[in-house]
Amino acid sequence: MSLTKKLLQLIVIVCASIFIQQAYADDQRDINQLIQNLYTEDAKALLCSDPNGEQNEQLIAVSERYISSDFMKYFKQVCLGHPSVWLKDIRTGQAGLFSYDDSKAEFTNLNVEQPKVKGDHARIRTTYDFPEVNYKDFGNFSMFTLIKENGLWKIDDIELGGHDLDKYNERESRTGLQAIKSLKQYLKRGLAEAAAEKKASEKDTSK
Repeated sequence: MSLTKKLLQLIVIVCASIFIQQAYADDQRDINQLIQNLYTEDAKALLCSDPNGEQNEQLIAVSERYISSDFMKYFKQVCLGHPSVWLKDIRTGQAGLFSYDDSKAEFTNLNVEQPKVKGDHARIRTTYDFPEVNYKDFGNFSMFTLIKENGLWKIDDIELGGHDLDKYNERESRTGLQAIKSLKQYLKRGLAEAAAEKKASEKDTSK
């Protein structure tokens, strides 16, 4: 092989390596920005609830900025049809944040860790403080699993832990939700149970 061909091959390899590294850095930046934006959203808007507390289908567009099409199949049903399945902020698993007048979570010390990207899949972990529940004491965290859809990164599942989901219950001798490893599966199961209960109720009333 001539020196010229070897040089050309080397240039191609170097350029490809630079392109791959840049694409990876772009993905990390886009994922980080998506999650940063998620934590500035109004908690009620993410659950399709307007300022009067009424369900509003137009607010689905807010969630669709962040959530994958597969995840939305379940999330949309919760927002608009079965709010009793999950009336909590998807970023934390907490319901108490809705007591604030503006319904915005007052996140402080938000730490969005560096995402781990593999092809069209990624994971990113966050920790945070909010009123009465701080990371130092309760270990609040959320782990987001993301996929790339039509060139855009979307959240495909969420793992929730810390605060009221485990340590808070332990310290305050309270009962409640345990750490949720898959919010998507939690919603899917909850919706299936709600449908079964409705079917059983309809059967009883028809007798």
